[in-house]
Amino acid sequence: MSAWHLVSRVGESSLLMPCALAVFAWLQAGRTPPDRGNAARWALTLGVAVTLVVASKLAYMGWGIGSRALDFTGLSGHSMMAAAVLPVLACLLVPARHRALAAAAVAVGAALAVVVGLSRLALHLHSPAEVVAGLGVGFAASAAFIAWSARPLRAAPWMVAGILATLALAAPLPAVSLPTHGVLERIASHLAGRDQPYRRGEWREAGSAVCATQQTRPRGGTTIPHREAEAAPRGDPSCQLCAPSSPDGKVLSSTCTVSPTPSSSALPASPWASWCSPTACKAPRRSTVS
Repeated sequence: MSAWHLVSRVGESSLLMPCALAVFAWLQAGRTPPDRGNAARWALTLGVAVTLVVASKLAYMGWGIGSRALDFTGLSGHSMMAAAVLPVLACLLVPARHRALAAAAVAVGAALAVVVGLSRLALHLHSPAEVVAGLGVGFAASAAFIAWSARPLRAAPWMVAGILATLALAAPLPAVSLPTHGVLERIASHLAGRDQPYRRGEWREAGSAVCATQQTRPRGGTTIPHREAEAAPRGDPSCQLCAPSSPDGKVLSSTCTVSPTPSSSALPASPWASWCSPTACKAPRRSTVS
């Protein structure tokens, strides 16, 4: 497992959701009304953040609602969970009377969340827009809880230390994960009445799923990645269209193995035609995992 994979695992909902539930249980077990009020505040702020992530993913998977220009198919769940949970854990690690130390701990938790977001980019699992949006929603949740919670906030240094130790031990274990992405795909397909969910590279336009027209540089027999294809100069006759589609008009992929372009006069007239055969196309590199 690479370093980026290990860092990305820290944002897994299978690891951070139990941590969030432990925080709720700790606050709820407090003997004073402010403690139980803080438990409710934590449940509300995190619940809103999780709802936004799920809603954004269902909107794209079921109805193709997103942004092609930003390559946005839903909030990054890993980034959101890391930004929502890690600063709060850090806040509970240090008693409130040590304000400077508590602020430093929260800053460290926030920095770790940003690194988790960067890992999603390094692994090509999310676009920058998805990571930034996920971090924004997560930080909004953690900041709202910390600012909104009644004082003194019940610290839990030993519990947080145990949680962090458990995270360190569980992160390298790929078996500790939840099939959340597959579950959301099935839910979205059912709600939208579709056989298959929308996947990255597919967009809803004029009532059908289409992929952005791509122009790929003529490199005989080579695979042109999606982002590199986007960089090809528009209108350049030395470039060729590559957007193979199935009979129902649904584009099969956003990367394709291409052969050298024929003369510019032989370029296809249809904007969705292609010099690539559907069998030569490959699935998009980036998945839409959370």
